[in-house]
Amino acid sequence: NDARWRAYDEIMGTIIQELNIGKSYTYKCDIDNQIYKITKLSPSTAQQVNVITKIKRDIRRTKKVRGYKVHIEYPFWWNLKKIDLNQELRRNSKYAAPQIIELDLRTSPGADVAAAFYKTCSRYRIIKIESVQNQMLYDKWWNARQGLI
Repeated sequence: NDARWRAYDEIMGTIIQELNIGKSYTYKCDIDNQIYKITKLSPSTAQQVNVITKIKRDIRRTKKVRGYKVHIEYPFWWNLKKIDLNQELRRNSKYAAPQIIELDLRTSPGADVAAAFYKTCSRYRIIKIESVQNQMLYDKWWNARQGLI
């Protein structure tokens, strides 16, 4: 086992899902010709063991999350004119494309970034600070954060 994650196909996923807790299923993998034994430990976890090498790997069932929460609080310095706030249009390429925004060095957060930089490297002069706005990544982070709160 080379420790890379290889997603199980639909058939194997169904076999694992239908196993009773404590029961096992042994199969030969077509990708690496290794023989594996999967033992179901709980409704959402199992363990895969290479029968020859005895290398173990914990596996778990994952759930795909579709859609985002309606209210996302973007950073106050973001230029909201450059992002797509319409939930239904988020499948377009603009949604995933990063936007470069120049921060004003006289106001927050540009002034804050400059002050932090000058604490460690005062002999250089900052000409400009650019911020990257990536709406898709921020939305994903925001929703993950909301799931923890």
